[in-house]
Amino acid sequence: MANVVVIGCSPSDILSACQNTITSLAIGGRTVYAVIARSDESESASYSSTLSPEAANISQLTAIGINKTFPIDSFDFSAITQANADAVNSVIKNVKPTLVIIPSWKSPNHKRKILARTSLIACRGIGTILMYELDVNNTSFNPNIIFEASVDRSLVQKQRAKNNNDSQENPRATITNQDGIDDAESFENKSMLQHNGMKATNSYERMQEQFESHRTLLLEESGLF
Repeated sequence: MANVVVIGCSPSDILSACQNTITSLAIGGRTVYAVIARSDESESASYSSTLSPEAANISQLTAIGINKTFPIDSFDFSAITQANADAVNSVIKNVKPTLVIIPSWKSPNHKRKILARTSLIACRGIGTILMYELDVNNTSFNPNIIFEASVDRSLVQKQRAKNNNDSQENPRATITNQDGIDDAESFENKSMLQHNGMKATNSYERMQEQFESHRTLLLEESGLF
């Protein structure tokens, strides 16, 4: 089965931008991982406290279908650095995803922009990269992928159990195609995925999640559009 990585500055960013997409991918049999960039020790400590809001959000990531969360501690949000890129790339090399979802590299939010541009460096060779934006006033964000979903999250645990059984029976089941073609096919229900040329608006429907594809050639070659 194909692996997917979703990258964010916090669990709440991922929950706000991608939760329905993540759940649908997980129900479809994909293994979805999260990467959370954390800036300093005090922020990291807040994640380790069971009483903190972000610790609760990490639990919510598991509930929506995230198989495992990789925290990156002491991420330097002041600049795009090789150390930052290496930290993200270490997860990418381990997971070997065919699809990566990151913040918009044109985000007006400084932390998300630094993380996105760092992620683009770390994800060289990944066939398909989709970007999300939480600032609805960002007119530089041009979504061309609209994912509409209404899912039963109880199915996530059932599919995860099935994936675990499949992996035990066939150890090669987790090896993914590195040519990037299968990334787009991870959106299995094509009726949910639409090509849309509209610019971002000031209101997003709750059950509708919008993405801008950073690399469109492989998406087009897949026959999806």
